[in-house]
Amino acid sequence: MIILVIKFPILLIFLQQVLSPSQLHILMLEIVIFDARVSLIPKKWHKHPRIRSYIAKKGRIPILNGSLHQHMQKHIPLEQRMDRPDILHFSLLLSLDLARIAPFEVKIYFTIKETVYSIDNSTRLPRSQERFYSILEQILNGQYSRGLIRKMPHSLHQYLSSNVLVFSRVGSQKYSKQLIDIDNGTSFVFGGMAHGSIPQNAFPNCRFVSLHEKSLEAWTAIAMAVSPLLV
Repeated sequence: MIILVIKFPILLIFLQQVLSPSQLHILMLEIVIFDARVSLIPKKWHKHPRIRSYIAKKGRIPILNGSLHQHMQKHIPLEQRMDRPDILHFSLLLSLDLARIAPFEVKIYFTIKETVYSIDNSTRLPRSQERFYSILEQILNGQYSRGLIRKMPHSLHQYLSSNVLVFSRVGSQKYSKQLIDIDNGTSFVFGGMAHGSIPQNAFPNCRFVSLHEKSLEAWTAIAMAVSPLLV
Protein backbone atom coordinates (compact mmCIF):
# COMPACT_ATOMS: atom_id res chain seq x y z
CA MET A 1 0.00 0.00 0.00
CA ILE A 2 1.45 3.35 -1.06
CA ILE A 3 0.21 6.90 -0.50
CA LEU A 4 0.99 9.58 -3.17
CA VAL A 5 0.03 13.02 -4.52
CA ILE A 6 0.36 14.23 -8.28
CA LYS A 7 0.02 16.71 -11.25
CA PHE A 8 1.06 16.45 -14.99
CA PRO A 9 -0.71 14.25 -17.60
CA ILE A 10 2.63 13.31 -19.17
CA LEU A 11 3.53 11.47 -15.96
CA LEU A 12 0.32 9.45 -16.14
CA ILE A 13 0.95 8.54 -19.78
CA PHE A 14 4.45 7.46 -18.82
CA LEU A 15 3.13 5.31 -16.00
CA GLN A 16 0.61 3.67 -18.29
CA GLN A 17 3.23 2.86 -20.94
CA VAL A 18 6.07 1.54 -18.80
CA LEU A 19 4.32 -0.27 -15.97
CA SER A 20 2.98 -3.74 -16.63
CA PRO A 21 0.40 -5.56 -14.44
CA SER A 22 3.11 -8.02 -13.40
CA GLN A 23 5.03 -5.16 -11.83
CA LEU A 24 2.07 -3.69 -9.98
CA HIS A 25 -0.28 -6.50 -8.98
CA ILE A 26 1.18 -6.60 -5.46
CA LEU A 27 0.78 -2.87 -4.90
CA MET A 28 -2.14 -1.02 -3.35
CA LEU A 29 -1.87 2.73 -3.78
CA GLU A 30 -3.22 5.48 -1.55
CA ILE A 31 -2.98 9.09 -2.64
CA VAL A 32 -3.12 11.68 0.14
CA ILE A 33 -2.95 15.45 -0.07
CA PHE A 34 -2.15 16.57 3.46
CA ASP A 35 -3.16 19.95 4.87
CA ALA A 36 -4.74 21.41 1.74
CA ARG A 37 -4.83 25.16 2.18
CA VAL A 38 -8.54 25.67 1.67
CA SER A 39 -10.90 27.69 3.86
CA LEU A 40 -14.12 29.65 3.75
CA ILE A 41 -13.75 33.42 3.90
CA PRO A 42 -13.70 34.50 7.58
CA LYS A 43 -16.87 36.07 8.96
CA LYS A 44 -15.12 39.40 9.59
CA TRP A 45 -14.84 39.89 5.81
CA HIS A 46 -18.47 39.07 4.99
CA LYS A 47 -19.43 42.76 5.03
CA HIS A 48 -17.20 43.47 2.06
CA PRO A 49 -19.57 44.50 -0.77
CA ARG A 50 -18.36 41.92 -3.27
CA ILE A 51 -18.43 39.06 -0.74
CA ARG A 52 -21.81 40.13 0.64
CA SER A 53 -23.18 40.13 -2.90
CA TYR A 54 -21.74 36.66 -3.59
CA ILE A 55 -23.30 35.19 -0.43
CA ALA A 56 -26.68 36.70 -1.30
CA LYS A 57 -26.55 35.38 -4.87
CA LYS A 58 -25.16 31.87 -4.23
CA GLY A 59 -26.54 31.21 -0.77
CA ARG A 60 -23.15 30.10 0.53
CA ILE A 61 -19.88 31.55 1.80
CA PRO A 62 -17.09 31.59 -0.81
CA ILE A 63 -13.70 30.01 -0.30
CA LEU A 64 -10.52 32.04 -0.01
CA ASN A 65 -8.77 32.45 -3.35
CA GLY A 66 -5.27 33.87 -3.39
CA SER A 67 -5.84 35.35 -6.83
CA LEU A 68 -8.95 37.29 -5.75
CA HIS A 69 -8.49 37.94 -2.04
CA GLN A 70 -4.78 38.63 -1.72
CA HIS A 71 -5.41 42.23 -0.63
CA MET A 72 -7.33 40.97 2.42
CA GLN A 73 -4.45 38.85 3.65
CA LYS A 74 -1.48 41.20 3.54
CA HIS A 75 -1.09 40.96 7.31
CA ILE A 76 -1.17 37.13 7.32
CA PRO A 77 2.18 35.28 6.98
CA LEU A 78 2.43 33.21 3.80
CA GLU A 79 2.78 29.97 5.79
CA GLN A 80 -0.57 30.58 7.50
CA ARG A 81 -2.65 31.53 4.48
CA MET A 82 -5.50 29.22 3.49
CA ASP A 83 -5.98 30.49 -0.05
CA ARG A 84 -4.53 27.81 -2.36
CA PRO A 85 -7.39 25.60 -3.57
CA ASP A 86 -5.57 25.36 -6.91
CA ILE A 87 -2.99 22.98 -5.42
CA LEU A 88 -5.75 20.64 -4.28
CA HIS A 89 -7.49 20.94 -7.65
CA PHE A 90 -4.42 19.98 -9.69
CA SER A 91 -3.51 17.16 -7.34
CA LEU A 92 -6.98 15.61 -7.31
CA LEU A 93 -7.37 15.82 -11.10
CA LEU A 94 -4.16 13.92 -11.68
CA SER A 95 -4.70 11.52 -8.81
CA LEU A 96 -8.04 10.54 -10.30
CA ASP A 97 -6.45 10.09 -13.73
CA LEU A 98 -3.86 7.82 -12.15
CA ALA A 99 -6.55 5.82 -10.38
CA ARG A 100 -8.35 5.23 -13.68
CA ILE A 101 -5.30 3.78 -15.47
CA ALA A 102 -3.77 1.90 -12.54
CA PRO A 103 -4.09 -1.93 -12.66
CA PHE A 104 -4.42 -2.00 -8.86
CA GLU A 105 -6.67 -0.50 -6.24
CA VAL A 106 -6.23 3.19 -5.53
CA LYS A 107 -7.65 5.21 -2.64
CA ILE A 108 -7.55 8.99 -2.62
CA TYR A 109 -7.73 11.21 0.47
CA PHE A 110 -7.15 14.84 1.27
CA THR A 111 -7.20 16.78 4.51
CA ILE A 112 -8.39 20.29 5.27
CA LYS A 113 -7.29 21.32 8.74
CA GLU A 114 -8.12 18.27 10.91
CA THR A 115 -10.80 16.86 8.63
CA VAL A 116 -10.16 13.92 6.30
CA TYR A 117 -12.05 13.53 3.02
CA SER A 118 -12.07 10.63 0.59
CA ILE A 119 -12.93 10.95 -3.07
CA ASP A 120 -14.42 8.15 -5.13
CA ASN A 121 -12.28 7.04 -8.06
CA SER A 122 -15.23 7.37 -10.44
CA THR A 123 -15.50 11.10 -9.72
CA ARG A 124 -15.17 13.32 -12.78
CA LEU A 125 -13.97 16.60 -11.34
CA PRO A 126 -14.44 19.69 -13.51
CA ARG A 127 -11.31 21.01 -15.21
CA SER A 128 -12.55 24.54 -14.66
CA GLN A 129 -11.18 25.99 -11.43
CA GLU A 130 -14.33 28.05 -10.90
CA ARG A 131 -16.54 24.96 -11.02
CA PHE A 132 -14.19 23.02 -8.73
CA TYR A 133 -14.13 25.87 -6.23
CA SER A 134 -17.92 25.78 -6.26
CA ILE A 135 -17.77 22.10 -5.20
CA LEU A 136 -15.36 22.97 -2.38
CA GLU A 137 -17.70 25.71 -1.23
CA GLN A 138 -20.61 23.27 -1.15
CA ILE A 139 -18.54 20.78 0.87
CA LEU A 140 -17.35 23.33 3.43
CA ASN A 141 -20.82 24.91 3.70
CA GLY A 142 -22.41 21.50 4.28
CA GLN A 143 -24.38 21.66 1.02
CA TYR A 144 -22.67 18.86 -0.93
CA SER A 145 -24.82 15.73 -1.21
CA ARG A 146 -23.59 13.71 -4.19
CA GLY A 147 -21.61 11.27 -2.04
CA LEU A 148 -18.55 11.11 -4.31
CA ILE A 149 -16.53 13.19 -1.85
CA ARG A 150 -17.08 12.01 1.71
CA LYS A 151 -16.08 13.38 5.08
CA MET A 152 -14.34 10.57 6.94
CA PRO A 153 -15.11 9.79 10.59
CA HIS A 154 -11.55 9.19 11.79
CA SER A 155 -8.23 11.02 11.85
CA LEU A 156 -5.80 10.57 8.98
CA HIS A 157 -3.61 8.16 10.92
CA GLN A 158 -6.45 5.65 10.93
CA TYR A 159 -6.04 5.33 7.16
CA LEU A 160 -2.24 5.11 6.99
CA SER A 161 -0.12 1.98 6.93
CA SER A 162 2.48 1.16 9.56
CA ASN A 163 5.29 2.34 7.26
CA VAL A 164 4.81 6.07 6.66
CA LEU A 165 7.16 8.21 4.59
CA VAL A 166 6.59 11.94 4.94
CA PHE A 167 8.22 13.89 2.13
CA SER A 168 9.77 17.14 3.26
CA ARG A 169 12.60 19.42 2.17
CA VAL A 170 13.95 19.19 5.72
CA GLY A 171 13.67 15.40 5.91
CA SER A 172 16.54 13.83 7.85
CA GLN A 173 16.83 10.86 5.50
CA LYS A 174 17.28 10.70 1.73
CA TYR A 175 14.45 8.94 -0.04
CA SER A 176 15.25 5.62 -1.68
CA LYS A 177 13.32 2.67 -3.05
CA GLN A 178 14.60 0.51 -0.19
CA LEU A 179 12.39 2.41 2.26
CA ILE A 180 9.23 1.07 0.63
CA ASP A 181 7.59 -1.91 2.31
CA ILE A 182 5.49 -3.42 -0.47
CA ASP A 183 4.41 -6.51 1.47
CA ASN A 184 3.07 -4.69 4.53
CA GLY A 185 2.17 -1.39 2.89
CA THR A 186 3.78 2.02 2.67
CA SER A 187 2.20 5.45 2.97
CA PHE A 188 3.60 8.45 1.07
CA VAL A 189 2.53 11.78 2.56
CA PHE A 190 2.96 15.03 0.63
CA GLY A 191 2.05 18.52 1.75
CA GLY A 192 -0.76 20.42 0.07
CA MET A 193 0.61 23.81 1.09
CA ALA A 194 2.50 26.37 -1.01
CA HIS A 195 4.76 27.53 1.81
CA GLY A 196 6.32 25.81 4.80
CA SER A 197 6.71 22.11 5.54
CA ILE A 198 4.73 19.36 7.21
CA PRO A 199 5.41 19.68 10.97
CA GLN A 200 7.09 16.66 12.50
CA ASN A 201 4.64 16.57 15.41
CA ALA A 202 1.85 15.85 12.90
CA PHE A 203 3.48 12.49 12.15
CA PRO A 204 5.34 11.30 15.26
CA ASN A 205 7.44 8.15 14.86
CA CYS A 206 7.26 8.44 11.06
CA ARG A 207 10.17 8.80 8.66
CA PHE A 208 10.68 12.27 7.20
CA VAL A 209 12.49 11.89 3.90
CA SER A 210 13.76 14.41 1.38
CA LEU A 211 13.91 14.38 -2.39
CA HIS A 212 15.83 17.59 -2.99
CA GLU A 213 17.46 20.35 -1.00
CA LYS A 214 15.12 22.90 -2.59
CA SER A 215 11.37 23.16 -2.15
CA LEU A 216 9.38 21.28 -4.78
CA GLU A 217 5.84 21.61 -6.03
CA ALA A 218 3.67 18.70 -4.90
CA TRP A 219 3.44 17.20 -8.38
CA THR A 220 7.22 17.41 -8.92
CA ALA A 221 7.84 15.64 -5.62
CA ILE A 222 5.37 12.92 -6.59
CA ALA A 223 7.07 12.31 -9.92
CA MET A 224 10.48 12.04 -8.26
CA ALA A 225 9.16 9.69 -5.57
CA VAL A 226 7.39 7.39 -8.03
CA SER A 227 10.31 7.03 -10.47
CA PRO A 228 12.23 4.43 -8.41
CA LEU A 229 9.12 2.23 -8.44
CA LEU A 230 9.20 2.00 -12.22
CA VAL A 231 12.37 -0.10 -12.53
